[in-house]
Amino acid sequence: MTDSAPTPTKGAPIALRFARLVARAHAEPASAPELRPGLRKLAKALKKTSAKLTVLADGALADGETPVVADAEADAAAAALLAQRFTAYGVERLTLQSTATDADLFDLVKLLATVPDQSDPAAFFAARSAAVGAKAVPRVLRAREATEPITEAPSAKEAPSVKESASVKEAASAKAVAAADESASAPEPVSAEPANDPRSERLTEALAIPETGDAELKSLFATLAAAEAIADLRAPLERVVHRADMAFRTGDFDTMLQAMAGLVAIEFTQLERDGSDERRREFAHAVRKLATPVVLRQVAGMRRRLASDAATSRHLQAILYRYGTDGAEAMIDEWVNAPTPEARAICLESLRRMRRTHDALFEMVRSTDDLRVRQAVDLLAALGDARAEQLVLEQLRHPDAKVRRSVVAALDHFPSVAVLDALGVSLLDDEGVVRLRAVAALGKRGAPAVKLLAPLLDTEPERDVLYAAIAALGTVGTPDAVQALIRCANGEVLHPKHRGAGFRLQACAALALVRTPQAMAAVQMLRDDRDREVREGAMRLVAQAARRGTTAVRAVDAS
Repeated sequence: MTDSAPTPTKGAPIALRFARLVARAHAEPASAPELRPGLRKLAKALKKTSAKLTVLADGALADGETPVVADAEADAAAAALLAQRFTAYGVERLTLQSTATDADLFDLVKLLATVPDQSDPAAFFAARSAAVGAKAVPRVLRAREATEPITEAPSAKEAPSVKESASVKEAASAKAVAAADESASAPEPVSAEPANDPRSERLTEALAIPETGDAELKSLFATLAAAEAIADLRAPLERVVHRADMAFRTGDFDTMLQAMAGLVAIEFTQLERDGSDERRREFAHAVRKLATPVVLRQVAGMRRRLASDAATSRHLQAILYRYGTDGAEAMIDEWVNAPTPEARAICLESLRRMRRTHDALFEMVRSTDDLRVRQAVDLLAALGDARAEQLVLEQLRHPDAKVRRSVVAALDHFPSVAVLDALGVSLLDDEGVVRLRAVAALGKRGAPAVKLLAPLLDTEPERDVLYAAIAALGTVGTPDAVQALIRCANGEVLHPKHRGAGFRLQACAALALVRTPQAMAAVQMLRDDRDREVREGAMRLVAQAARRGTTAVRAVDAS
């Protein structure tokens, strides 16, 4: 009987190449620089042929309708891993065609290598893949409700077989196919249903109903606090909303604050004991009527200006908290426009106390306005927590160089190992201003940065960046850094343009800054160098060091 197993098609190698890159990026998250040659070769191969990657009903990765056949075990594991990622992220079809660049492919590889442990992996992929043009890499995504969240995925070596991945496919079978255009990459809009609006946030503790001299508001508050039937709530709720709106329009912000704070406080008091209370919808609907940007921005401004009044600040903070993402967005705008560092500190303290701050910033970093993205990155750096770090790292491949420079600057605020790896990736950026900022950040990281900075002495094409790398090695000052500087000072670097007197003298100056016996001995030896400029520079540096004295042991940050 003839073997009926499918044979690889012309496009199958493309699918396998892409799967290998995804598997490697998953197994070795820090291997981004090593992926570049493979990405360039794949982009070049796509000029001759294309591939329509999809997952068949049995869970197998396919190019069109033809299963991808892998002879090697590692290739089979890589193909299975990519098929599983497609299933988890709701990818029905991904087309790799001639217009795809290595940068597009890099973004997709890193995205698909990410473990789909988000609460909504399909929305996560749709949002992140929006940065890759749908014309360059067309894709068809499954409807969001059809995607089952997956909390973990094996490495390339532990990826399930094709048969095992079939069960995953069956568990998350598609209900509908989204249109293959730009809109397919965008997440669905937030529901406008007030009772279930994720942009709102219930209070976590009771808030005192504000004292008011307004007789009508006082009467309305009493009526709402005593009302138990839905029919008894509607009229007074409508009246409180109307009073708050009219107070805002007429500039009576004290009355506006009292009406809004009373509404939020009574809602919590009435509903805190029973999450299924049918009155919740009535209160939520009334609260959302006041969720306009201009009203909430006024509340945020009052929160900043009246920070010294503890009772008023508490009411204002509770209002902003109750409005969830909308409240956080209002305070973010206030932070952006704060006139002084003290005012920004007040805004930052308020944002730290809101549960939806990071949700608002998640939307902000996806903005098409690069200025807004930079503002979001700056605020994330100021927040400095783990979620902020993750959002900053996700912008490392932003298409705008100014944004990438802001991202690298923001990474200074995070001490994790992942940040060190990200700074290493930034040293490969196409823009010198980004590399320069990465070098400056690495200079503060101590000994671990030497392995990233030292190779620049051989490869960095721009003088300003190279000089900064030399200075950063001098600032680090470890024995490994000294050895790299000695090699540069002696003109032993690989790049022929880096052997000139200017570069060598920069290395000498960095060694003189280190001032250990080994460093100064290397400078002294250059007093007999055959290059007159280097000899004279070395003699000046030795004379200056003699006046200051040489340190036997230099304290070095080895963190």
